[in-house]
Amino acid sequence: MLRRRSELLLMLGLVLTQGCSQATPAGRSNGGGDGGNPSSDDSGAGGDDLGISPQATSIAITPNPATVNVQIQNGTVSTTALPFVATDNLGNVVAASWQIDRGELGTLVNGTGVFTANGLNAGLAKVTATAGGFQATAMLTVAIKSINLGAGPGSGTGPQTPDPTTNQPPPGGYNGVGGVPLGGAPGNTLVAKLGTIGGTSTSFGLLYPYDNTVWPRGMLAPLLQWTVPSGFNATAISVHLTQNNYEFFGYYSGTNLVNAPVDAAAWRAATDSNGGDPLTVELKITDGTTVLGPLTQHWMVAGSRLRGTVYYNTYNSKLNPGSTNGSDGNGAVLAIQPGASAPNLAVPALKGTCHVCHEVSADGSTLFAANSITSPTGVIYDLRQTPAAALPSYSNGTFTYGGIYPDGSMALLGSQENYHSYGGSSDLFTRTPISSSGATDFTNLVTRAVTPSFSPDGQHVAFNFWSGSGNATTTATAGRTLAVMDFSCGAMMSSVTCGATPWGFSGLRELYTDPTNGHYVGWPSFTPDSKMVAFQRTITACTDGGSVLNTRSSAQAELWLASVPDPTTKVTAFPPTSLCAANGFNTGCATSYLPANTTTNHANDQELNFEPNVTPIAAGGYYWIVFTSRRLYGNVATTDPYFPYQSGPAATSPPTKKLWVAALDPNPKPGKDPSHPAFYLPGQEIMSGNMRAYWVNDPCHAKGVTCQSGDECCTGFCSDDGNGLVCGDKPLGCIPEFGKCSVDTDCCGGGTLVCIGGFCSQRPLQ
Repeated sequence: MLRRRSELLLMLGLVLTQGCSQATPAGRSNGGGDGGNPSSDDSGAGGDDLGISPQATSIAITPNPATVNVQIQNGTVSTTALPFVATDNLGNVVAASWQIDRGELGTLVNGTGVFTANGLNAGLAKVTATAGGFQATAMLTVAIKSINLGAGPGSGTGPQTPDPTTNQPPPGGYNGVGGVPLGGAPGNTLVAKLGTIGGTSTSFGLLYPYDNTVWPRGMLAPLLQWTVPSGFNATAISVHLTQNNYEFFGYYSGTNLVNAPVDAAAWRAATDSNGGDPLTVELKITDGTTVLGPLTQHWMVAGSRLRGTVYYNTYNSKLNPGSTNGSDGNGAVLAIQPGASAPNLAVPALKGTCHVCHEVSADGSTLFAANSITSPTGVIYDLRQTPAAALPSYSNGTFTYGGIYPDGSMALLGSQENYHSYGGSSDLFTRTPISSSGATDFTNLVTRAVTPSFSPDGQHVAFNFWSGSGNATTTATAGRTLAVMDFSCGAMMSSVTCGATPWGFSGLRELYTDPTNGHYVGWPSFTPDSKMVAFQRTITACTDGGSVLNTRSSAQAELWLASVPDPTTKVTAFPPTSLCAANGFNTGCATSYLPANTTTNHANDQELNFEPNVTPIAAGGYYWIVFTSRRLYGNVATTDPYFPYQSGPAATSPPTKKLWVAALDPNPKPGKDPSHPAFYLPGQEIMSGNMRAYWVNDPCHAKGVTCQSGDECCTGFCSDDGNGLVCGDKPLGCIPEFGKCSVDTDCCGGGTLVCIGGFCSQRPLQ
């Protein structure tokens, strides 16, 4: 895994390699377009010829390797400054300029070589000294041990007390994940007791998160949730996090404790410092007499943050007040950015009105949403404006449930398979003006395409092939066949901007046909490389009069993945497969690892997964899928999976219909599940039913606008113009992570970054 570097280093296109103390002539290129010189210097620049003896032939750094230990007690950092010394091969101390390749670990004073850790991050760094035309490097390890006795100022995210007006938790729940905030210090006696090895009990177990979860960086800390023996009143807990070079102990008090968030500051430090090694969590609880635990799980941390925004449907939202019933007027489209503790209305002007059944273009520019519960009308919004600007409205359900082209300029219409869906046959319609594009070789083969979806590169479209004449190899099956076609509109390489018409489809071929009558497939979503499609495989259809693919009325479904067949040979990289771990199954899809509750009809939660959407950009060596699930959320959301009912009262406790996220391996092997256990998406509204998420890029910035990485820029490049990072033209040398690329060799990192879906991304861990 590519180790974490500062954002600035990546923007400068630096090729960073771990070094030893062997000297090299300063300025000599090591390849990769960076001139061989480390460019991170948090203390200014210095000369490289500072009085070294003419007889010297090399320099070296001491100490090498070096270690700095940091102690943190309730947020107070204690550490000792470490002086590095440069000497020539004659044994003379020489004046040197100093640089470090991980400025987020602390400060290295350029003129003296003294390093001071800041306590924010742990891990490995390379220190470079330059003197007299020579360079030497040394390895530095920053190790952190942190202890919290009770919650501190940085322990939580968002409001930690109820709303003073309603006495209710914040919309996203405490810390964006629900449950209760962290408590105060337990006292020395209980802390000492929690330091001992506890006992075991079959009634003490973790409900959430799940073992072997893969977490992205930048996500809010998860809520640990557990069961306790009957009558056991947990009054204090300890949470222990460990990984290479980082360790955290947290001790908290409370009453009848059954859940607690991981300390927010500790979570940020652990995930940002992770170098690809397992992150282990241990939980102990005590009632003052008996200690239980530890319960232990092992997690992985991806090397990057997730980009973009999640747009999703919600019902009974407190952010969109209306009637007490979601079907009677207060459905809404909400938006969450990774790291936020609560959502916002995607279009504030629609507050108080029902607007759902939405679609969002992959570039984040355009939102389509139905706006009536009595007629098939809808509205289009330009999300590039602040606030979002209304575009022409549509009737006859034209764009409802359609497959939106990546730039939002057009959509393949979904036909006749849900409330208020398009009433005619499927066709490719432009947004401005709203009319048929005249694209060839689709309407002659396909009459009804249900839940269609374009690939991120705009060159393919997948759909449920409901009806139509088809071809010799692919026929319609009224809901059981998922098909794919290629699309060409004259767009240039690495662009989705279409040229002049005519446009056309070709290569109708089958992705998957379910062999069982009564099963249905839909909601396809392409992976960032446009080579695979995640989809919903319904095994018990919805029967309330809407689509058989809906999630209501005892519907059951699983997430599956298919490989896009070669257009000529029809060969696939692997056969269609269940995403076992994401669904909730152990290896082999034979048994479930999810907690069960037969009292509230949660005996088969692994079959309650719907509406997958894959993020358009890979991150941290993985693809990421967000989906609707009606599974239990630990002990926070435990209602009947289908409550609140469409025509029933609003929920008075958190419903289980929520959004979940799982990591996918980019290069699946036949017979091996490419998915990982899912996690609850932080920040979604805790008291509402949430569904149909679209995880899309944010609208791109024009040249000269401040940025952090190339995916934020319309040009695809974010570079330092001398005054900071701004969107601009392609920089000299290699392209850093999330910058625009065409081939792997465009990307920095000497092979640690590869080009996936037009963006430089961390190489998959497989």
